[in-house]
Amino acid sequence: MPESTSTTALGMTRRFAMATARGSGELQRAVARMAAAMVPIDFKDIDPALHRSLGEIGSAVGAMQASIYRVAGDRQRVISVDQWTVDSTARPLAAYRELSDSSFPMFWRRLWRCEPVIIGSRGDIPHRAVMEREWFENYGFHWVLFLPGASNDRLDGALALFGSSGEERAWTETEIWWLQFAAAVLARVGERKWKESQRRHEREHLEELLAQRAEKIRSLTQQQVNGEVRITTGRIAARLAEEMTNPLAGIQTSFVLLRAAVDPEHVHHEFLDRMDHEIGRVSELIRRMIELYRPDPVTPTTFTIAEAVEDVLQLLSADLRVNGASVQIDIPNRPIVVRLVRSTLQQVLYNTLGWIIRVPGCGSRIRLIVRTAGTDLVVRLVDRGRRIPDHCSRCVSASEHPLGGEGAERDLGLSLSTARRLVDSMGGRLEFSSRLDEESVFLIRFPRIVAESEVHHE
Repeated sequence: MPESTSTTALGMTRRFAMATARGSGELQRAVARMAAAMVPIDFKDIDPALHRSLGEIGSAVGAMQASIYRVAGDRQRVISVDQWTVDSTARPLAAYRELSDSSFPMFWRRLWRCEPVIIGSRGDIPHRAVMEREWFENYGFHWVLFLPGASNDRLDGALALFGSSGEERAWTETEIWWLQFAAAVLARVGERKWKESQRRHEREHLEELLAQRAEKIRSLTQQQVNGEVRITTGRIAARLAEEMTNPLAGIQTSFVLLRAAVDPEHVHHEFLDRMDHEIGRVSELIRRMIELYRPDPVTPTTFTIAEAVEDVLQLLSADLRVNGASVQIDIPNRPIVVRLVRSTLQQVLYNTLGWIIRVPGCGSRIRLIVRTAGTDLVVRLVDRGRRIPDHCSRCVSASEHPLGGEGAERDLGLSLSTARRLVDSMGGRLEFSSRLDEESVFLIRFPRIVAESEVHHE
């Protein structure tokens, strides 16, 4: 009989295994076939080969169930890799999925010392092994065999066989040797199966992360492209507005001359004042459009927040009228003076307030509240209309705003995404909250407030 089962198990060649299979008993032939099949095995064939080998070995020794275990990474327990039962009616070994010092101490301690656990009948279990005796009786076993799979006196796994025959099961030295040989091979194969499964799981997880990152990069790139298109469009609008100032100046000059020539007693003289008002209104809108969309100046300027809010509401007057919305302004009587890039602040307010006004079902009653908090300027936009729909609120609370959809829905996502980026670039933050059927609140925090006393030193 060979002296070392653990070292022989992994060094056995296919020729030796097949020769043994032709000239030995049923158990030896089953173990030899198992060894011949396991040595050159591919990962995809491990599961069926393990199950088939457990079945052949279990049948050869008259076992009702068989299981192969691997040692866990913490080396404090062994975990089942595969199980076999003689028929589908057999009770599964749920309690024996894992062996440790806390669950089945007698079995575990012997295995840890690389000693076989041979229980030929229930009487072989010591009375102090309470958990083992209870388990033995609950499953109706008459004998059990745990064989360590080891290399260099280090536990790699175990092979377990469970029988229900009424008679005491006696084992010969030859049977124990062959089964220990099988345990050593199966333990190594079971360990390989687990490691390969872990590697596949990690690879799949990595591929999933890479796909998510690729999608995120694609989304951010698309946002950047659309944002740049929007900025370019705004600057073109500002350039067009600048070009409109020349003919508008000619219209204003011509109107002054025309007005002087009209008899005050003329029946339509009253329309001159209306024409003058509308020409002035167009002129003011063009001026504010130029300020809103022109490239930002290098240095911030000092201004009152009330002035900036008034300009934004003037630009949004048409949207307010079309959507039947109203804005209630709540600004302290004491002027709040800031030193910021005025066009950037106005762009943020314009985009955010315009977003609320144009979202379907919202923006009917809006409060614009301006306060200071330390050195920060805090603007709260409170919509007391209907709650913002979920498909719209997602592009508010998410760090990346979806750019799907067409027309107005797409523009809404872009305008809010632009506002968030502008606030971030100023060192502030834009937050959103929405309560069911009550109100939706935007909170915009801008840094760098200028104290009122500093205005006179500018």
